[in-house]
Amino acid sequence: PQRLRRNLVDDLGVTPADAIVVYDAEGGRRAARIVWTLRFLGYPKAALLDGGLAAWRGIGGEVETRTNAPRPIAEAVVAPASPQEAWYLL
Repeated sequence: PQRLRRNLVDDLGVTPADAIVVYDAEGGRRAARIVWTLRFLGYPKAALLDGGLAAWRGIGGEVETRTNAPRPIAEAVVAPASPQEAWYLL
């Protein structure tokens, strides 16, 4: 299942080197879970937008809207350190 999740993110054109900012309209609860999952899958630059989009716009933050053109991939490569073995509770 981790490989399928990693493939889904890779299919969106996102790489582990990309900065990913996540927000939601529900106080950040869902966004925080997405950030955790992305980090678990090996995307260390995933971050939560504190205060959401409204707070970002409120301080004059710029917003870019575009359609992401996914790049074709043969198969995602999941590094040995990803998913993060140390993140499991036994």
